[in-house]
Amino acid sequence: MDHVAVVYNARSGALLAQAGAAQSLPERLEKLFARRAVTVQARPFDPRTLAADVRELLAGWPDAVLAAGGDGTVRSVAEHLLGGEVPLGILPGGTMNVLARDLAVPEDIEHAVEALVAAPVERIDVASVMAYTSVMSDGEIAQLSTPLTYGISPRALAVLAPNAAAS
Repeated sequence: MDHVAVVYNARSGALLAQAGAAQSLPERLEKLFARRAVTVQARPFDPRTLAADVRELLAGWPDAVLAAGGDGTVRSVAEHLLGGEVPLGILPGGTMNVLARDLAVPEDIEHAVEALVAAPVERIDVASVMAYTSVMSDGEIAQLSTPLTYGISPRALAVLAPNAAAS
């Protein structure tokens, strides 16, 4: 892995706390990845411009697109990577971090960076239920914003999966 794109949630308290007061989150990420000879192109998460931001980041041919934030940030970024070959990586920064936990991504940002750089790419199931995208790992729905009733459209998403490396 030589180059990653990161969409980060600047309002994620967990990520801000880990970045420290001396530097911004993008600066912290650049330093962490630089130690592993990986360059970073970062964009703050903004739901109004996310589609354009992800397209612009993908135009830079990253080896992965990382979502830095909570489950909502991960779900939003994942929606824009469906059907593509560029994998999603997760830098957990939310309260629950459901998919990150399922994929065994460490909660500490430094350990998460280390794990993601070495992680193999796996494909996981994704379902759209009544216009809400839900990512699934090990057959369980990780994020579901509405009752499961109808309109299921299964798809797959490439993800960086540290848990696969441990298997």
